[in-house]
Amino acid sequence: PVCMNGLSITLDEDGRAELWASDVDAGSYHPCGNAYTIGFNSLTDEQVVYFNCTQLGEQFVDMYVRDTNSGINDFCTARILITDPLTACIPGEGMVISGEVYTEELQSVEDVKIELGSNMPFEMTDEVGEYAFGSMPMGGDYMVEPEKDVDYLNGVSTLDLILIQRHILGIESLSSPYKYIAADINSNSEINGLDLVELRKLILGIYTELPANDSWRFVDADFEFVNELNPWEEAIAENYEIADLGSDMNIDFIGVKIGDVNGSAITSSADSKIEDRSNRWPLVLELDERQVKKDEIISLEVYSRNYERVSGWQTTLGFDPEKIEVIEVVGKSTAISAGNSNIERQDEGYITMSYHSLEVESRSEEEVLFELVIRAKKDLNTSEILEITSKVTAAEAYRGYDEIVDIRLDVRKDEQAAIVSVNPNPWITSTDIEFHMPQAGKGVWVFYDVNGKVLFTKTAMYEQGKQFMRMHRSDIDGTGIIYMKLTTDHGVAEHKMILVR
Repeated sequence: PVCMNGLSITLDEDGRAELWASDVDAGSYHPCGNAYTIGFNSLTDEQVVYFNCTQLGEQFVDMYVRDTNSGINDFCTARILITDPLTACIPGEGMVISGEVYTEELQSVEDVKIELGSNMPFEMTDEVGEYAFGSMPMGGDYMVEPEKDVDYLNGVSTLDLILIQRHILGIESLSSPYKYIAADINSNSEINGLDLVELRKLILGIYTELPANDSWRFVDADFEFVNELNPWEEAIAENYEIADLGSDMNIDFIGVKIGDVNGSAITSSADSKIEDRSNRWPLVLELDERQVKKDEIISLEVYSRNYERVSGWQTTLGFDPEKIEVIEVVGKSTAISAGNSNIERQDEGYITMSYHSLEVESRSEEEVLFELVIRAKKDLNTSEILEITSKVTAAEAYRGYDEIVDIRLDVRKDEQAAIVSVNPNPWITSTDIEFHMPQAGKGVWVFYDVNGKVLFTKTAMYEQGKQFMRMHRSDIDGTGIIYMKLTTDHGVAEHKMILVR
């Protein structure tokens, strides 16, 4: 007989444990090669023994090895340690350990796994961020630790890249230690350019999860930072230790969504957060209409007729991989480089792009923003090549640092509707809008403010060519920046004006 010594057996929540002979056997053998059995009884080959709260600490068991032909047996003694980490053997009234998980903006965080230690039960926070463990034995020791490591892109966008870079360069600092933690993408207790690189890879779909960080981090709500400008100056309390539980405990945690420094993450099914995006003045990217022959390699020049006050944008460009191959993306008037795009998944029918600049940019409608170098696999027209999607990287653009707008892709034709000018602009009492109609037909006007509220609409029939429309103060109930959109059978034209008192 050969016994395993020093085994540790854990009692379950009912104060019971079992030990099998096979757990103790460490390589018993018969010197003559005869068949044999093992067990805890010399006569019956009993295979299992049980332990309970009366046997805590060190115990000894005999394991027998018996020759199946002759019945001759021998035994060895194993030393076993019986432990009670679940404190099932501690008498007393059960206590409640409960709490809530929320963000620094007081948004409840749902589906956070709350653990009390190894080999212990766990709870998940509900839609209002609450959890509770009932009937926990008094006198027990526990480590309350939250965890959530899913949905890495929740709340993460190129706008976060912009805000983190402005913080790194000292232009505009992040406003709280929790945002510092959110900006530490690679979890090395500092914020620098490496965090920008890692976060952009996540946005572009190169990463599906961060290699050195979880999706969420959690801080004990009662923890006080010694230095809010350097939250890592001392160890951050990401769990809560309970020693000798003697009463009900309420322990809250503040959740930090890694990468989300503008607080846009959806944190629960009860989250009432509404994304600050409307149809107001979307960023319109444009391609020239042209025919492309099979196997022809061309540079698709991308323009915009309203690239104004843009700090950044991101999108997924979808296409049919049987029609084109994307060779590279080349920056022109914007500083787009290889790191701003991911073309490695194009066999799945998309590439992703994420671009931002240090300062807001404006470009004229004749400036090429960037080029897509493609090879045509079939004869086709540029109007059927690309589409804007949010399949991987959500399609959105940023005017300034807090205005999120949609992105649209249009094909520029030789003749399309256009708003040429507004004169005067800004204006007080009246102004004249000059516009071009490629063909006679209906024009639908919509005027709205920066919040997307419609201020004035008008539908009229117009002749072909240059047209004018006079606007009066009485037409619009509002001041400040006013966006306008003209929709015709030959395209959509957009412009803005400023109405002052």
